[in-house]
Amino acid sequence: TLAPAPPDAAAPQARRSAGAELRLEAEANDVELARALDDIGGFRRIDGTGTLQLDVTGAGRSIQDIAANLQGSAALSAANGYLNGFDVAQLLQRIERRPLSAASDWRGGRTAFTELNGRIAISDGVGTVEELVMRGPRAQIDMTGSLSIAQRALDLAGHAALPATKGAKTGAIDLPFSVRGPWDEPSIMADPLSLIERSGAALPLLEAVKARSAAPAAERAMDGGAAANPQQPPAN
Repeated sequence: TLAPAPPDAAAPQARRSAGAELRLEAEANDVELARALDDIGGFRRIDGTGTLQLDVTGAGRSIQDIAANLQGSAALSAANGYLNGFDVAQLLQRIERRPLSAASDWRGGRTAFTELNGRIAISDGVGTVEELVMRGPRAQIDMTGSLSIAQRALDLAGHAALPATKGAKTGAIDLPFSVRGPWDEPSIMADPLSLIERSGAALPLLEAVKARSAAPAAERAMDGGAAANPQQPPAN
């Protein structure tokens, strides 16, 4: 329920008179997640039914102030739904065939999941993602990072995995990626180094660049060793 927080006798008068103080304590089961998350924070990426747990407090003279001062926690669990915005399995299959073709933005499509669990700790309007795990019939995602509630922005990093299938020529695919930007239209990008390492055509170039970068360091090390141990003139 959303209600004004009771006065705190120990709190300074300046804080109590600084504006509204709100507390949200709620647990909802079998809730329609798309609608609930949209109502709470304008987040429209998850379809399905599940359980939401919220325990947050905030204070300020405006909605923006309250969002920037939120404290508390949130948890989410769901089953048999969809993550809208990108198709993980399709992208990983594309990477398996042509790694460098997936270097651009990943947005588009949706990913089915059989299980979704998330926990967020909130301090001063910033949520730390302690756990965000999605398991599906075709792909799996694990993520951590942070989100700004006042700025409605994401800064997440994770791994997307495509399990090996029976009879496949290659094993399981595991790819690091990031999700950054406004949470209604974030930019989802694969780790470029991982893509290059998976590309047979580009890997020799990467190795050449690494070798070229390592050469000056080796030369400096050798020069330093020579300076530290100068040759002694032959004895007469």
